[in-house]
Amino acid sequence: MKLVNGGGRPHLEEKWVKPQNGVLKCNIDVVLFTGQRKVGCGAVVRDSEGMVVAAMCGQVGRVADPSMAELLSLRELLSWVKREGWKEMEFEIDAQMVFLAVTGVQKDESIFGVVVGDCRQLLKDVSSSSMRFVR
Repeated sequence: MKLVNGGGRPHLEEKWVKPQNGVLKCNIDVVLFTGQRKVGCGAVVRDSEGMVVAAMCGQVGRVADPSMAELLSLRELLSWVKREGWKEMEFEIDAQMVFLAVTGVQKDESIFGVVVGDCRQLLKDVSSSSMRFVR
């Protein structure tokens, strides 16, 4: 991300950055249709050349809370990555609260915390993985 001055008004310019050689990057996004309480999720996996290796999309049931929707979607996508057997992964997610919960160390006994624990375990199951928050 870099600061660009266009027409006298600075703005942030975001650009996708290739992962290191031999590493796959998974960009994750979620949409919540609040009126219907439906959640859609999707991911694109690219290699170090930026070529699409795989993509997936799906629905994650009926959830009203945006953070829980993001978290359940992340768990579904991490399960997909595990089933595919990919080991060297970078994950990019735009849900800051979920990112902080999953990458943090606090223990939470709520339902949210249980799903956070599932996501943490799935990340460990991918032998070499990292996660970044992106806008």
